[in-house]
Formats: sequence, C-alpha cells, structure tokens
Amino acid sequence: MSKPRISVLGAGAWGTALANAVANETRPVVLYGRNAAAMKEIATVRANPRLPGVTISPHGTPTAGLSQAADANILLLVVPAQSTRALAASLGFERAVAIVGAAADALCARLEPGQGRRVGVVGFCWGGSVAYLGNTRLGLPAVSYYGARTVPFLDEPLRAPMLFHFGGHDQSIPEQDIEAHRRAKPEAMIHVYPAGHAFNRDVDPRHYDADSARLADQRTLGFLDQVLPPSAN
Repeated sequence: MSKPRISVLGAGAWGTALANAVANETRPVVLYGRNAAAMKEIATVRANPRLPGVTISPHGTPTAGLSQAADANILLLVVPAQSTRALAASLGFERAVAIVGAAADALCARLEPGQGRRVGVVGFCWGGSVAYLGNTRLGLPAVSYYGARTVPFLDEPLRAPMLFHFGGHDQSIPEQDIEAHRRAKPEAMIHVYPAGHAFNRDVDPRHYDADSARLADQRTLGFLDQVLPPSAN
C-alpha cells in the first residue's frame, strides 16, 4: 500500500512539532507556511526558530506553495482562523470531498471485518458544506454546523442520514436559506438555535454560545450513535 501524502498547514511551533511527529514515522510530510522567505530558510537550515532545538525531519518538506500542500490525502490544519478562507478557496469543494473520502476509506480499513462502515463526517462553517457533500457524494452520514455554502448544492439527493445545525441570528445564513434546506431536504433533521454563526467556537467569546453548543453537541452525538452501525464487539 502506498504511503499517504500528508500536509500540515501552519508552520508555527505546534505545526512544526506535529509535522515532525508524523514524518518521523517515515511518511512524507509537507509543512506549509505563508511566508515564502521564512519557509525557504526553514527548508535550508532544517530548523524553525519558533521551535528552538528541534531539527526538521528529513521526511518533511517545508514550503510556501499552497497548491503543493493541498495535493495531499490528509490535511492537518494548524492555522489561525483568519487564514482558513484562503486555504478553502485554494482547496475547493471537489478536492475537499476527495480528501474526506480518502479519510473515510482509511478509517474503514482499520475496522474489523463485519463491523460495517462505521464512519460519519462532521463539519463546521465551510466544513459544514463539505460534510453535506460527503453525504450526497460519498454516502456518509453527516452533521453540518452552519454550512453557509450549501444552498447551491441542495439539488443533490441525500444518500445517508443528515443533521443540520443553524444559528437563528447567523447573518451569513439568512432565514430563507434555512427554509430552502427544509423544503429541499424534508427527510433531514434541522435544528435552529438562538445564536449566531460559529456558536460552537468555544475559543472565541464573540461567537460562542455555551447553551446552544452544548445542546447541538448532545444532538450530534445522539444522531451519530443512532445512524452508525454498532460494533460487532
């Protein structure tokens, strides 16, 4: 079996340490950072000043080329939230769904025979729309948290159980878009909370709504427990 192509997006101390941990298992790993000059220096000296005393693994490839980093089976995102928009634009939905499919296949390969395809997908924001497409295109049970890019794809039929979470005060997903989901997907479970966008982002007090996040989490876990086949054990 060929080794997976893995990219770590974010060349800070944590991203570099994560890339080294993976690369030390002899898997080829790309370490992406936005600063071209800094990444060239890291590639040359095989060290990152943000992680003193640590040598970059010989299996790691530091780069500032986002297209090179995106050409991977597995993406490990270790970047600030403000950097994810450019990443999503470069990656695109087609490649993102392909990565979800590769991850699902890899997870299923680890299951014992007879356990079934006990894999689902959960996504937040842009990832919420990716999760929806993981359902319609890959047949995976899916949970979408405030996916604001889903409306153009609502004509795609669901192939597995589907759960949507929306914030009733989300300015990026107006009420008519939520109603469009209800009309197009009457078989899906749809919940609306007295909160705005990113209400589950507990590291951001501007958006986090503890009560809504807690209830959505309970519903998500209950949904996955119900729709994923139980272990043979």
